[in-house]
Amino acid sequence: MTVESMSDVNPSTTQEFRQLLLQAWQGEVYGVQVFGSLAMRRPDPAEQRKLAVLVTLEQHVLDLLTPLLLRLVIPLDVAGVEAEGERDTERRYDAPWPSLLRWISHDASTALGHYERLTALVPEDDQEAAVVAAVVIEHELALISFCTKELAGEGDSLADVNRVLTA
Repeated sequence: MTVESMSDVNPSTTQEFRQLLLQAWQGEVYGVQVFGSLAMRRPDPAEQRKLAVLVTLEQHVLDLLTPLLLRLVIPLDVAGVEAEGERDTERRYDAPWPSLLRWISHDASTALGHYERLTALVPEDDQEAAVVAAVVIEHELALISFCTKELAGEGDSLADVNRVLTA
């Protein structure tokens, strides 16, 4: 579906859909940067490995979102996102692990609240957009699951993250 034909469907829905996709893309850029920076600075190798898996998850979703946004001619700009990520990394790199997990979970829950509408806004004949929208939502749920399980001391806290990565 071209941008022109998408605007014929429902301009207000299309605008909201495009805006949410852009926000999701920015969130993935942010996640790659922040989780990657945190992984390099954490003293605990287990925490480093878990954050590295989160980087992989964010990059996976970013790799799905980018071609869709380019196809829809949505301008991409990382400068502001990168600056925000640098500030947040500096504020949190030495936070205790439970505090860091609560922050990640809160951020993912907030994002999920925004992205839950994505699947309802997908233009009906755009299968690629439907798949990407579903993955955006699933990945936020996986981040929340990871944090919840990790805080509870469960052994396989990354199970839902790995499920998204292998789907």
